[in-house]
Amino acid sequence: MKIILPYIQELERIRKDFELNCPDFPKNKCELAARAIREDLGLKEVAGFYLPNNEFHVWNYDKKHKLYVDITLDQFDNKYDGINFLNEETDILNKNFFATYIQRRRKIHSRYYSIAFGPHFSYFL
Repeated sequence: MKIILPYIQELERIRKDFELNCPDFPKNKCELAARAIREDLGLKEVAGFYLPNNEFHVWNYDKKHKLYVDITLDQFDNKYDGINFLNEETDILNKNFFATYIQRRRKIHSRYYSIAFGPHFSYFL
């Protein structure tokens, strides 16, 4: 059964804005990307670990479709590309309750994006 996700074009737009405006995207941009997706699309932020490397990572969760949505997974491995959808039972992303709790409460403001990426970072202006 094929699932039609109504927010694919918005994810593509967000990813493209990051690619055009962030040096070294997607490396170390998962927190910012997940926050942008949460703000624009309402998908929850999830924090934990990318298990093959056991590295801290942040991604989003679509509760309705029970999918993890990740636009920065390719920072770890070149077998992933662009926008990735993973079943919530995946064995490569390990959700951590405490890390998720902290991430969801972090104060990341538009001003931070502008400072980090310059005044022409259109997505966050």
